[in-house]
Amino acid sequence: MLEELSRDKYGIGWGAQLHIKDYPNVKQIALAFDEKGPYVPMTAETVANRTYPLVRSAYVYVNRVPGRPMDPKVREFLRFVLSREGQQIVADTDMYYALTAAELREQLKRLE
Repeated sequence: MLEELSRDKYGIGWGAQLHIKDYPNVKQIALAFDEKGPYVPMTAETVANRTYPLVRSAYVYVNRVPGRPMDPKVREFLRFVLSREGQQIVADTDMYYALTAAELREQLKRLE
């Protein structure tokens, strides 16, 4: 799709930052949450800090019996994923962005 879009000046589509960077002829547009703005350009920084309105998240679901504690090994794995080292591994994939500081705090609270 992005190859075709790069040749069609009237075309419109949506693609992830990961893929769009390989198509310099695809014009990225600034978006806003509503018509009042502010309009935010799509850059690696605005996607990572979640100010660009079109971002998606990857989720981790844990299978546990409601009301029962989480398996300690699972909890420790999730703590690692949320640690500085774990978030660096996520960022190094070049496919995902690390969580923001606020998101990390929120997710760490859920492990308590």
